Amino acid sequence: MNTTKNLSATQTDELQASRAVVSPYADIMETPEAYMLMLDMPGATKERITLRMEQGELSVDAPVEPVQKPAGTVLFSEIRTGKYSRTFTIGEGIDRSAVDARYENGVLTVTLRKGEHLKPREITIR
Repeated sequence: MNTTKNLSATQTDELQASRAVVSPYADIMETPEAYMLMLDMPGATKERITLRMEQGELSVDAPVEPVQKPAGTVLFSEIRTGKYSRTFTIGEGIDRSAVDARYENGVLTVTLRKGEHLKPREITIR
């Protein structure tokens, strides 16, 4: 049995699939002050990530370049290349001037500060 021949169709399918548009996995958390999105985007670079907020949506896009591989025949490949893309609907209570984003260790963290009217507050009883 020629293993390379048996894997070649699978290899082609996986290589084509690896160049697809991928929605990065996300965690969404809430604190009293803000909402935080954490997006798993390994292989992206900070310089190539596009983060845009318009018309009530936050969009994230980033190309992922192929990893330089040593010479040889690829028998199996699961490392994704292509593009990350995901859009979130953002409510009216976000302070759009106070959005913060950082990319570290393959994770994009976006902090969306709440407007004053969304923050919890204590009411004095008279």
